[in-house]
Amino acid sequence: MANGNHPGNQAKHLKNHPKVLEEVQKKTLEKSTSAAAKEVSSSTANSKTSPPLLRKQESSNIQLKLHQFTSSRYDKTSTRYKKLLEALALLFASHSLPYLLVESPELAYFIDLLDPRFELPNRRRLAEEVASLRLKLRDILQSEIKSAGKIRLVLDIWS
Repeated sequence: MANGNHPGNQAKHLKNHPKVLEEVQKKTLEKSTSAAAKEVSSSTANSKTSPPLLRKQESSNIQLKLHQFTSSRYDKTSTRYKKLLEALALLFASHSLPYLLVESPELAYFIDLLDPRFELPNRRRLAEEVASLRLKLRDILQSEIKSAGKIRLVLDIWS
């Protein structure tokens, strides 16, 4: 990693050379597309009518192949990781989604396609993040209520 060989340094440098960056991105996309196509063709060779549903083993194989073309995972102390984790917690909390969903292979596959560097938390870590988010929102609401001059409450009740 010495002498500026860190993957992030190369990406930053290539931004100064848009034509070269575009070529590198095309080559990477071609490699990942051909690898995914080989995976799909090998898994559908037995079934000529329609591709099979992704099974847990096939899903993990595809994920491993996708990681060959991406950088390492986000550092768990990085700002990007924290923002993604908070957004995930907000999604789960606002829609009352079960925490077990975070451990499903289908969600892991979907998230991996969106951002391969983001590692999904386990159920316990997600629950902690939801609790932390609740405390943040409580503090925001308390400060808003304290600074408000008047508060009007509207109640709509069916009888």
